[in-house]
Amino acid sequence: MQWNRENWYAFCAIISVITAQAGAANAATPEYGSLSNLDAREWYVRNVRDIGNRIDKSLPLEAQARQASGLRNLYKEIARDAMYDKTQAAVLDVSLPIQPFDKFVGIYTLHVDL
Repeated sequence: MQWNRENWYAFCAIISVITAQAGAANAATPEYGSLSNLDAREWYVRNVRDIGNRIDKSLPLEAQARQASGLRNLYKEIARDAMYDKTQAAVLDVSLPIQPFDKFVGIYTLHVDL
């Protein structure tokens, strides 16, 4: 998605509501284009490490996995959009694209003997 300031702030407002509902106290969304590559990585890692505290543990295991995968992808997208080095962010989009949950299910079920 191509972002501009207007849709970025609308997106951030939605994310703030979602993360507040998930109990994500430290998931303050950085402003568009405001972070260095290192700062974006640190923001991403800090939030990914806390995903286990943000998912609904009362859900079935697959639903928890989908929720965790969705948050991870969301944080990856936010971190890339917050990078002021848009060239490097584009490289990441190609070299390490954001993957849907179902792709991981397909990869890992191939390695399990049923």
